[in-house]
Amino acid sequence: MLKRIRGRSFVVVIGIGCFALFLRLFLLDKIPAGISHDELDYVFNAKAVYLTGSDVTGTWNPLSLTTPPYEVPKAELPYLFIAPFIGPFNFSLFAARLPFVIANLLLILVIVAIAKKLFDSKTAIIAGLLMSINPWNIYFSRTSYDTPLAVLFYYVGMLLVLSLSGWPILLAVPFFAVAFFSYIGTKLVIVPLSTILLSY
Repeated sequence: MLKRIRGRSFVVVIGIGCFALFLRLFLLDKIPAGISHDELDYVFNAKAVYLTGSDVTGTWNPLSLTTPPYEVPKAELPYLFIAPFIGPFNFSLFAARLPFVIANLLLILVIVAIAKKLFDSKTAIIAGLLMSINPWNIYFSRTSYDTPLAVLFYYVGMLLVLSLSGWPILLAVPFFAVAFFSYIGTKLVIVPLSTILLSY
């Protein structure tokens, strides 16, 4: 992904990544000070999925690709992404938020690659820097909400569509599918996004 950004630009991108990681990991277990009920639901059920393969009620699992039946509809797959981080360890705010920090850092790198693909290295570096210091982006990376996961997978799919041609472009389909099941609020995005990308 970043091989096309060479020399000094590559070093700058790595520096931006390290800076972004610092902003997202610094006092991660203390800021934000608490956790919302939606975040807590993802964390508890991810722990249950890791230990038992199903949610805390034992009646649902993420691989069913249905929303949990007993609450306000939530995304289907975030539990699977959180499970390897929260499952083997004790409950903590740091463990609950770490997968989202990693997803956000990967999102920054994907946006750098997209900007490089569409424009040039200078624009890619500016895009990466702006993403790394964007307060809203930092906030979401320090929570356990499902939005960053869907955004990451949508952008990876977009990068693949922009980078590949012929039948390999179908490699983007699994990423769009995972994005679709990663956040209930972005399900409507898939049709217009696919149309725009296919037109491009």
